[in-house]
Amino acid sequence: MILDSQKVNVKNVKVFLNSDSAYTNSEGLFIFNDVPNGEYQITFLFDFSSHPFIRNRTISIISNQENKTEEYLVYQEAVFKGKVYTEIDNERINIENAKIYFLGDTTTTDIDGKFSFNYEFSLYEGRNIRFNIIYNENYFDGNETILIENTYHYNEYYLSPKISLKLEIFSIKESEKLVLNEASVRLNGEILKQDDVRYYKNDIKYGYY
Repeated sequence: MILDSQKVNVKNVKVFLNSDSAYTNSEGLFIFNDVPNGEYQITFLFDFSSHPFIRNRTISIISNQENKTEEYLVYQEAVFKGKVYTEIDNERINIENAKIYFLGDTTTTDIDGKFSFNYEFSLYEGRNIRFNIIYNENYFDGNETILIENTYHYNEYYLSPKISLKLEIFSIKESEKLVLNEASVRLNGEILKQDDVRYYKNDIKYGYY
């Protein structure tokens, strides 16, 4: 019988014993018949959320043992939930339909900006896991990291809109506006591009410069 960390039966796990295989039923049970005496490695193949993983255990079959029933605690589910939002004119706005890429899986945020993943906790416990948030070309992608310490993790993630900066530099002489198009303008050390009358830079984040 296969149980998760909450002692709940786990179904549809493929179990290998030598060249034979079986699946657990709705009660987490699997059966192999006519197994000779000896010590065997039994292998469990989980295939949750298109992210398979394997657990191995050792089992001993001894003489005069007609039936052998054991419980295997091999799967511990963890949940990663979050929310994606932005701010425009000091108003917080939840982002719907942002794509989240985590541990080889993909989901999208709902109307409230929320998302959720289930995964096998012990595979990643103690590790820093990077994941990505992608919305559209008008926002910077979110490249984030979480530390897997508990079976439940929740956080909220801000996506910065891309904005364009345009500057016009001029002087006033005798009430006449004179555009200065030969100046060198820098933003955080980077020289801004220039057209006929403006200095500009596209795709920058909100902030102080």
